[in-house]
This record gives sequence, structure tokens and C-alpha cells, in this order.
Amino acid sequence: MKYIEKSKIYSVLIILVILIVWQLFVKLMNIPVYTLPSPTDILSSIVNQRTVLLKHGLSSCIAVIEGFIVGGTIGIVLGVLLMYHEILNKALMPILVFFQTMPKVAIAPLIMVWFGLGDLSKVILASTIVFFAVMINTMDGLRIQPEYYNLARVYKASNWQIMMKIRIWHALPNIFTGLRIGTTLAVIGVTVAEFVGANEGLGHLMVLYQAYLKIPHMFASIVVLSIFGYLFYELLRIIEKKLIPWYREE
Repeated sequence: MKYIEKSKIYSVLIILVILIVWQLFVKLMNIPVYTLPSPTDILSSIVNQRTVLLKHGLSSCIAVIEGFIVGGTIGIVLGVLLMYHEILNKALMPILVFFQTMPKVAIAPLIMVWFGLGDLSKVILASTIVFFAVMINTMDGLRIQPEYYNLARVYKASNWQIMMKIRIWHALPNIFTGLRIGTTLAVIGVTVAEFVGANEGLGHLMVLYQAYLKIPHMFASIVVLSIFGYLFYELLRIIEKKLIPWYREE
């Protein structure tokens, strides 16, 4: 517990040092605000644009959460199916890997054309990025050591009992690892969708601010989105600790 508290203090100190150095560098080098704004400029933009940031931030946050839920659910279900059906695994895995390697920035315009500029496109793009990480981690977690399986068979456990009492609990840490990765990927997916074409959201706001060289406002949007992504990630960590307190990654 003390180690965790110290690590958090160190993290805060490092951030403060970076911000101070950043502030001094911008002021001493007399860098124009449209090139690199100082932390105080960004903070001022957050305060002045709080209403706009809140409106567009809410749109982005909802899309991130929905994309995460859809992608995470698909990833877990596919992970279980592919783990237990070898033929299905061999048939679908190459297709899924091929699809996952496609640059999402390249297919984002197609998704916008097919599904419009609303939240649906953002959710679809985010979920397509999220599901693969969750699926792979789910499959890895469901693989148990032969000793566990043999011991369960000695006690005449059925496949369903082995699944529910051994495999699922064994897989939970891996599943949560995939889900935590998925929180960051969902933010990236929604932002890419909003960059390419959307009528609201922080990514859309960044494009507008960049076009008018309102760089402090653009940085403000980035900061707000990053804070939400971090809080979402930490929420998953808290849920993980509550559901599987016996497992500690650190």
C-alpha cells in the first residue's frame, strides 16, 4: 500500500516537473502560442471553452463507452468460441488477423460513408479496434494447465463445471488486461472517427481548432480527452480489484 502511494506521489511530481519545464521553455524561448502553447495557456483555454468542451466531450465519452462495451463483448464471446472450436479457430483467425492489420484510418472514411457521420460510425470503428485485444487475452486466459484439467476430471467434473469453476476464473485476469487495453483503444478509435468525419466530438473540435490555428484550444481538447481516457482505465482497474481481489498484477 505504501509503495502504491509513493508511486502516485512520484507520478504527480514528474508531471509537475514536466509542466514547469514546459512553461519555462515556452516563455524563455518566446515561442508563439500558435506553435506551442504553455500549460497556463492551455488551462486558460479549458476554462474559457468549458461549455463547448463539455458538450463535445460528452459526445466523445458516450461513443467511447458504447464502442468499448460492444467491442469488449464481441471479443469475449469470440475468444470463448474460438478457444473451444478448433475448426472455427483455424477458419476465422486468419480473417480476423487480416482485418485487424488493416489501417483503421484508411477504413474510417468507408465506415463514415456506409453509416453516416453520427455516433454509430464512431461506435463501430471503436469496437472494431477494441475486440481483437480482448479476444486474444480471453483465449490466452482460458488455456489452463493440464494439471488443473486432470484434477477436475478425477473429481468427475463436467465440461461445463470446468468452464465455470476453473477456466473462467483463470481467465479473468487476462480478460481484464484485454479490457484495460481496450479502454485506450476505444478512445483512439472514436478520435480517429471524429477526425475523419463527424459533426460533434472532441476529435471534430480538434480539427476545427487546428484549421483556425487555435492551438491552445486544440491542446485543451487533447487534455480533456486524455483525462477521460485515464479515468476510464483507472475505473477498470478498480472494478478488477473488486471482482478478483486475489489477483494482483503489481
